[in-house]
Amino acid sequence: MTAWKDDSIQAAREAADVLAAASDVGVATDALIGHLAARFGVLTPEQVLRIGRAALVGPRLALPNRQAMRAQVLSRTAVYFREFARTGWRFAGREVIVGHAVALDLLWERAGVLEADAIETGRLRPADVERLRRQVEGQLYAGKRAYGDSFAAVRAVVLTRPQTSFEVRA
Repeated sequence: MTAWKDDSIQAAREAADVLAAASDVGVATDALIGHLAARFGVLTPEQVLRIGRAALVGPRLALPNRQAMRAQVLSRTAVYFREFARTGWRFAGREVIVGHAVALDLLWERAGVLEADAIETGRLRPADVERLRRQVEGQLYAGKRAYGDSFAAVRAVVLTRPQTSFEVRA
């Protein structure tokens, strides 16, 4: 328990740096999920919120509009770890570029199999779902070209409405 406490204090400091540098909810959410996944693997939503509450304290984060953005980021990050955590997987990278400038938001590996998560933090209109499907299919194609048969799937992770999330497999 002491190790988690010590690590969570350091993680809160690092998370504060990640959040202070971000100007957009989507970018900040991707960055925070990637940071926490790289540091800890899978977390509970309670652990995410504990780290997040500690990260939100400090002079750099005192402006009310920045606090509101960070609250959105933390809630979406907690949703990711509650609904989409990849228990048993190893975090392999964030914003991994494959193909011609195709970015995989989060890349995971287990037993030689690679899968990616495309993180969507905004509200989706019906037209946006088709755009997201095309994006995920393009990421799957680029991932297959880059990694061959070891690349198996891309999940479209919709953090504002998790029930609309979907997966595209090779």
